[in-house]
Amino acid sequence: MLLAFARLYRAALLGYLLGGGEKPRTRAYDLGREAIGRGFSLLDILRLHHRTVNALLEATPDTRHGLLRVKAAQDFLLEAVSPYEMVCRGYVASLPGHPPDGAPAATSRVRRRRTRRQSGPSGSYL
Repeated sequence: MLLAFARLYRAALLGYLLGGGEKPRTRAYDLGREAIGRGFSLLDILRLHHRTVNALLEATPDTRHGLLRVKAAQDFLLEAVSPYEMVCRGYVASLPGHPPDGAPAATSRVRRRRTRRQSGPSGSYL
């Protein structure tokens, strides 16, 4: 089950590295939601990402390109794990004595994401 998901994740990450943009970021987010639905833990996703990036770096002969790939892969990972953060925040907010998540922090996070998307490099990282 994880093997089939790993293929999807690798293909989506490669698509992101080849072109960047909003569509591959959305795919990363969707894969995070799918991973939750399939019962994969956050550690499963982090291990998968680590293995996938290591394989890409091993195939990268140039250090500069390797660093670009790592930075781009980090953005992809943040999108993929953002559904886990939402689930965790929802759980914590449901615990007795814990107020719901404050709007300023959520607004700030969205603003940072939008800024990163608008100012981030586009094009191929391969």
